[in-house]
Amino acid sequence: MRFSVYASFILASAFSYLAPMIARRVPPATATWLLSTGSVISAGCATGALGLCAVTLAGRNHLLAAQGHWSSMVFAHADPVRPVVATGCVALLVILYGRALHTAFRRRCARDAIRRAILSVPAAGDLVVYAAESIEAFAVPGATPRVVITNGALRRLRPAELDAVIAHERSHL
Repeated sequence: MRFSVYASFILASAFSYLAPMIARRVPPATATWLLSTGSVISAGCATGALGLCAVTLAGRNHLLAAQGHWSSMVFAHADPVRPVVATGCVALLVILYGRALHTAFRRRCARDAIRRAILSVPAAGDLVVYAAESIEAFAVPGATPRVVITNGALRRLRPAELDAVIAHERSHL
């Protein structure tokens, strides 16, 4: 188990260093596919490796060993992961899953707030103009899909650029 677990950490770390080079040297469509797929695989490998290290704490537990019909002493002797490392992996998993849930919650709240705000603004078809000086545009999918663009974008972009931005955002819908 030792090699496969640590190889997963090494591969996940290597991907984090290779990703910027891939993004700079590969065409955008291919880079998007490679980076998305690589990120999911990298995160899965690292999470799986943390989980494998963390689960060794359960193997050392006398009560679980009795239920599972194994010897916690034999397991502890054969286990390549030290308890302090396994405890650290448990802590990392708790932190990572907590952060993931927190991020998902924040994004859901932000998405709902954007939908409420956008639905309260009169729209010309699927286009909503938001009062802001920045140049921004985004798509809000849902039952009433909208493309949101700021006043700043309307004032500063040329007509061809504006058409391209709106078409791009509509493609997300």
